[in-house]
Amino acid sequence: MGDREKILAILTAIAQPIGVVVAFALALYLGRETVFASASLPYVVVALIGSGVGATELMSRYRDAPFRPLLSLPGIVYIMLNGGAAVLAYYLIPVLKVDLGKDPATANFYRIVLASFGAMAFFRSGLFTLRLGDSDVPVGPNLILQVLLNALDRTYDRIRAAPRSEEAAALMAGISFDLAKEALPSFCFNLMQNVGDPEREEVGREVKLLAESQVMSNEAKSLILGLALLNVVGRRTLQAAVSALGGSIRGSKELSVETLAALAKLQSNIVVLHLATVVRAMADPLSRRIEQKELDDIVSLQLPDENKAILLTHALVRHYGEKSITRALASLVPLNAPPPPKPPGT
Repeated sequence: MGDREKILAILTAIAQPIGVVVAFALALYLGRETVFASASLPYVVVALIGSGVGATELMSRYRDAPFRPLLSLPGIVYIMLNGGAAVLAYYLIPVLKVDLGKDPATANFYRIVLASFGAMAFFRSGLFTLRLGDSDVPVGPNLILQVLLNALDRTYDRIRAAPRSEEAAALMAGISFDLAKEALPSFCFNLMQNVGDPEREEVGREVKLLAESQVMSNEAKSLILGLALLNVVGRRTLQAAVSALGGSIRGSKELSVETLAALAKLQSNIVVLHLATVVRAMADPLSRRIEQKELDDIVSLQLPDENKAILLTHALVRHYGEKSITRALASLVPLNAPPPPKPPGT
């Protein structure tokens, strides 16, 4: 766990009890009674139900790890806003003189249900639509609240983006899209017992679009397939499916003519000594790194440098993509030049 993750974990641990205290404090303040008094209990109930509605909404939006957003700082603030909106709606219903019937007990029950489950619908609604340029802007209670909720949602989405990318890259390393496009989704869905037809069809459409693409590389298609399956079955199921299918979905991709031509221009010992270093220096910081042990295992093989150079190129292509390796090979050409001739008489 990095320093950033540790800081987020500490802030989350601090925010959870603070969030509970704030929610109860708001309920008690509006109720103006002790927590055990009948006047305050509905506020507490409404706050809890409203928070539960917000938590359920978050869980439905992040299917690969539905409980993780509940423990994140943006998720806690999101849940607190939902709970606070429910409490505010409960407080405003009699102020706005909403007719819920004459029987006090029945009216209060309807008030709790309406505030708990309908608060966010109300606060996300617009009273009218204002035309600004080419876009329609709803004006109403949602003008500020919806922007804030979207910002919190997007913040957590960004926090999860990098770990999801790393998970998909690690799980789908070396997977051939052509071999896995039918077997891997089918096996994952059969491992699970509650994957519905809409989710299967959604993944099927994604796979069809990837298969029809003539632009994306095999690595990119495999990564996108992995992300699509992560959304439905989660990391552990996808990992188990990849492990079980094993070599049946793994393939060794042939190097392109460009890469082989660039490789042929270089001395094999230069490739073995410098290619991995150059690739790492040229790669984007977010690119998946090859483990040093994998490189050491190739270099330590009792094979001629020509064979090691080809194996090393294959390994780097799997991790960084072929275009990156071709550019790196081209940058090594100056090292391949013969030393300048010595001046006469030396």
